[in-house]
Amino acid sequence: MTPLRPVPSAWQMLWLLTRLRLLRLVNLFGAVSRLSFGAKSKRDAHRPQRTGTGRKKGVGLLAGLFLGGMMLFGFGVMAKQSLRNLHHTLVVQAQIDAVGGADGVSEAGEKFRQTFERTAVEPVLLRATTGLIALLWVVAVCNDLGTRELARPEWDMEWLVTLPIRMPTLLWARLAERSVTSLFALLSLLPLLLVLAWQQVSPGWLVPLMALAAALPLFALAALLRSVVDIGLRLRLAPARLRNLQALMSVLGLLGLYLALSVGSSQGASLGVSMVSESPGWLLWTPPGLVVQALYAGTPWQALVLLFAAWAQAGLLLAAGVAWMHRQLRHGLLSGGSREAGTRGPGVARSARGGWQLPLRSPVQRRELLLLARDRNFLVQTLLLPVLIIGSQIVLNGGTQALGQLFSGPPALIASIAFGLASYMLMLSAFQTLNTEGAALWLLYTFPRSVGSVLRDKAALWAVIALAYPVGVLLPGALHMAPGAGWRYLGLGLLALAGVPLFSVIAVSLAVFASDPLAQERSARVRPGFVYLFMMLSGFYGYGLWAAAWWQSLVILLLVGLLALALWQKANDALPFLLDPVASPPAQPSVADGLIAATAFLVLQLMLSALWRVFQPDRPGAGVLVSFVAAGALTYGLARLVYWRAGVKTLPSLLGRAGQRSAAVREGLLWGAAAAGLGAAYLLALRQLLLMPEAGAAVAPALRIGLAWLCVLAAPVFEEFIFRGLIFAGLRRSFAWWPSAAASAAVFAVVHPPVSMIPVFFLGLCTAAAYERGRSLMAPMLVHAVYNAVVVGLQFGWPGR
Repeated sequence: MTPLRPVPSAWQMLWLLTRLRLLRLVNLFGAVSRLSFGAKSKRDAHRPQRTGTGRKKGVGLLAGLFLGGMMLFGFGVMAKQSLRNLHHTLVVQAQIDAVGGADGVSEAGEKFRQTFERTAVEPVLLRATTGLIALLWVVAVCNDLGTRELARPEWDMEWLVTLPIRMPTLLWARLAERSVTSLFALLSLLPLLLVLAWQQVSPGWLVPLMALAAALPLFALAALLRSVVDIGLRLRLAPARLRNLQALMSVLGLLGLYLALSVGSSQGASLGVSMVSESPGWLLWTPPGLVVQALYAGTPWQALVLLFAAWAQAGLLLAAGVAWMHRQLRHGLLSGGSREAGTRGPGVARSARGGWQLPLRSPVQRRELLLLARDRNFLVQTLLLPVLIIGSQIVLNGGTQALGQLFSGPPALIASIAFGLASYMLMLSAFQTLNTEGAALWLLYTFPRSVGSVLRDKAALWAVIALAYPVGVLLPGALHMAPGAGWRYLGLGLLALAGVPLFSVIAVSLAVFASDPLAQERSARVRPGFVYLFMMLSGFYGYGLWAAAWWQSLVILLLVGLLALALWQKANDALPFLLDPVASPPAQPSVADGLIAATAFLVLQLMLSALWRVFQPDRPGAGVLVSFVAAGALTYGLARLVYWRAGVKTLPSLLGRAGQRSAAVREGLLWGAAAAGLGAAYLLALRQLLLMPEAGAAVAPALRIGLAWLCVLAAPVFEEFIFRGLIFAGLRRSFAWWPSAAASAAVFAVVHPPVSMIPVFFLGLCTAAAYERGRSLMAPMLVHAVYNAVVVGLQFGWPGR
């Protein structure tokens, strides 16, 4: 008979539950499959190892650690700047005002530089630092509550209450693990406390210990308030009110964060500094004030006494909170308002029987709007947070007076703000299209419609809603814009409006790659790396609004449009495999491959040209030919190698089948004559208008031979492989001929000089038609070669002429 094992003590259960939570967080970050924490024991070495199916590839642990380190470093720099601003504004500036004169300013500034590392206790500085710590604590709590689903308990809590564990032990374990796993508390409080300890505490080895001893009671109190709301209030308030509370917390957390950041900003420091410096005196005797006084203490004994007082206050509050939550949970975890009502009110029933309905064509769009109306937190994040984010940035960088001077600024500034509002709204709404489906995402795969068509309806809906933001900014701007900026403002406004539907498509497409529907935690169902990618692409488009020339803005618009098509195609390829933890789409050429190849081709040309100018500065013409041919050959070889390694079999054919080559030559010569005729007429018209003089006399004969080789042989081979073999063929896989040909011709035209965009665009259409009819790359290569031969011969003269 096997003896019964003793029941674990409360401390053992506390340690086991906390370790369980930490290990689960490690699993969520995907680190278990890559690292081994500790050596295996001899007993474990003889056990059979479990093998399973590998997961899809993710970002990886190193990228996560690098990103986390960069975030901690950034918050640390901001914390140091905040303390500098507080000291300079409240201490040094007062000394400057008291001394007066240039000598006084220099003397006070030198004293500031000498004493900043070991600042003496100043009552006004002590109170301001306490106010800043308290503000960051509130920010951490609000953001923790604003990013959680308050209307229902966490799934692991529902499981843990079924174990033979006393409820107080379970609650203490929950407080312990939440104290050390809150990312918002860690990023908000720990960097500032570390910087403060580094300035005030000596010797240096005590700095991390003092900062950690000061941070833990604040972490525990933040975990207590979050648990009181999540466990206690959830049983007393209805789900609708909990969602309202969650929306309020998200707004307060964002506003508090920008207010705290303004303390460390050189432009907007006055607002944040004035608020934290006016914090009440009694705050000094709360845990935030006590830990600040401990770090500013003159002797170690004073610091220990103050830290003990902070820990004692935190312990009493924790004990009271655990007792209250224990009483709330005396009837179980699910009671009161934890579940939605099973019946609907009479008003809802009448509307369901055929009352007033939203005038939208798609049921998917009607459902999305109903979800937006019912979920108050989603509503606030979608419609209000973009305004708060952009408005806070304006105030942070220019002060409160910048809001009144907004429409008197340059037209590009108004257009950038309008597009920024729409892009933030899309990031918070369209980016969540799959995440909002939750665990019921698999139901979309059972509908008599493709998931791609459902996402298309969602993208259209969010594009229409997001257009309200730029329209609401651009129309008042048109009434207040400066005289003489009308046409410029109109063009930038149209460019900002055109970007909204494009980025709605980009957001929905990236949401497919960012979504992890198999994740247990809702916050882990969106991979943050794709959010940063969306923000980076939005910034790239915003640069186009500030471009100096119109054609630069046009280039960015076309590139973003083609990128939207490429991502949409990739997303549609990945949708059938979204719920499969292992399988991925089969490798095949796509528009994204063409964009990567085109970018590599241009970058390699620039790099090789730079190297040629270093080693052969006297032969720039030959450098152009060599760098073009080398870059094209490298791009072609790398693309073929990647496709061969991926097992792609549907590659574009260079010569085609033996029976199709005559048709390819015929189509190439026919469409080449059409493209060359238009190019020659365009060139002659420019000469008649004196817009392009003949350049043949200025080009050496040797350089003409190089240009002939480049334009007639090298350019058709390499450029047609990229723009027709990859980009056009990739587009043709998902779209009809006309949009595919137009898109590939447009991006082909924008990589050429602006003066030649019109005939090159027509050349792109002709090469697409030849490729479509000739079924091989030989046909568009011939079109390109004939066109270049005629145009280059007319412009530079034939070799030997």
